[in-house]
Amino acid sequence: MALQILFYMLAVIFTGYLFFILNDTAVTAVLILEILYPAAAWLFLAGAGRNVEARIGFVPDMGEKGQEIEIPVLVKSRYRFPVRCRAIVTVGNRFGQGKRKNRLSCYLTPGKTRKLSVRIKAELSGRMEAELTSLILWDYLGIFKRTLRTEGHKAVGIWPEMDLLPVEVTRRTRDFLADADEYSTEKSGDDPSQIYQIREYRPQDPARNIHWKISAKEDAVMVKENSFPLGAAVLVRIEFQKSRKTAEDLDRILKSTSSLCLSLTEAKCVHMAAWFEEKNHRVVKMRVDGEESLYELIWRLMEIEPVSDREFARSCCEEAFRGVWFSTVLTVTDAGEILVNGQRRELLQV
Repeated sequence: MALQILFYMLAVIFTGYLFFILNDTAVTAVLILEILYPAAAWLFLAGAGRNVEARIGFVPDMGEKGQEIEIPVLVKSRYRFPVRCRAIVTVGNRFGQGKRKNRLSCYLTPGKTRKLSVRIKAELSGRMEAELTSLILWDYLGIFKRTLRTEGHKAVGIWPEMDLLPVEVTRRTRDFLADADEYSTEKSGDDPSQIYQIREYRPQDPARNIHWKISAKEDAVMVKENSFPLGAAVLVRIEFQKSRKTAEDLDRILKSTSSLCLSLTEAKCVHMAAWFEEKNHRVVKMRVDGEESLYELIWRLMEIEPVSDREFARSCCEEAFRGVWFSTVLTVTDAGEILVNGQRRELLQV
């Protein structure tokens, strides 16, 4: 913009010079138009700013690693005059590493909506974010501009590559009596020994779950939901520490964890995944016993945050599982390595 204004000022100075030298009517008219143009451009851009809007269109919630994701930007003009515009879209991972600005230019006609698109290849698994940061409007000559702030934001979960690993489930693990003293605080299950919650009756609820005593007190039919036990013979512990390449580390963790949990699930081995959540100072535990819980785990891991103190995270995990025994403890490191009871092994024997 500075270069265009400089050329504009030079043009005004040159026209003024001709005005004093030639004293011509045409030169005078041109000089007057040049002097009045900034005010006219300001009025034009002020009106355009009130009548032009932009937003991000439909973006799928999920994609695959290596796939091209289309980010559509819809720009609508209610202005009576044509407008030149440019949309700025920033795309990158949620850690702010490797973010790229994409500039999409178009010419808006009155009463029309233009669709602009940027296609980004998902190079890393995890959560990819697209943000419409600003919309720039130009005058007819491209000398002056007005920047509109926008708030368009979309997130896409990029699914990791999953491979079956050489996993051997031993008889020790098959016959292991897992502790089930802990129950999920996020969903109900089929264990009648513990009540998950008491709520109002729904038509699909079985009659055996009605809590008659509380129903009489509340003067409404209330049912009890059974708890979901978190007992498992194998523990998959995930370590994720802050680094300069946090996004790459998460990509390796997602690939290794998803492949490991898929292999254990295919081997009919119920296991538990756990990681430390630093902002809430707690250890998150998820029981994986089938495809549904596996996909839920992967989706949850896309939101995992790195920890700043590895030793503190390890001590919290040890404290969280104090008194709880597992047949095997598998550790997924930042580098994507899988350790069996703290040791590297080619065959994952659990």
